[in-house]
Amino acid sequence: MAAPLVKINSDSAKEIAGLYGIGSDLAERVAAYREANGYLHTPEELSKVEGVSKSLAVTLAPHVDWSEPREVEEGERSIFSVLSGVLILGFLLAFDYRNVWPQLLDILDSRHYGFYFPWYHTW
Repeated sequence: MAAPLVKINSDSAKEIAGLYGIGSDLAERVAAYREANGYLHTPEELSKVEGVSKSLAVTLAPHVDWSEPREVEEGERSIFSVLSGVLILGFLLAFDYRNVWPQLLDILDSRHYGFYFPWYHTW
């Protein structure tokens, strides 16, 4: 099984140090160069880091993911959370319908999340 690619534009210096021929000092320089000059896209740009030769950069190239990190939009996570919650609720309703509503209302009760169900407390 092949080792996962090192994401040169987002991984920490500790993760970059896992590359063959890169020690912790050189990994710190790569991370500092990236912070100062922007993302790295090619082995030629990596070879501009002090201590990284062109031959080392070319050797490392197949083991490096050169893509820029993707920014996650704020609403993107919440949509996933809502959909996964609906899926879990549907599963509970389908397989444990007798016990799910009291448990769900306990979770949503005012003591936890600010909801209040006055009719629930009369059960």
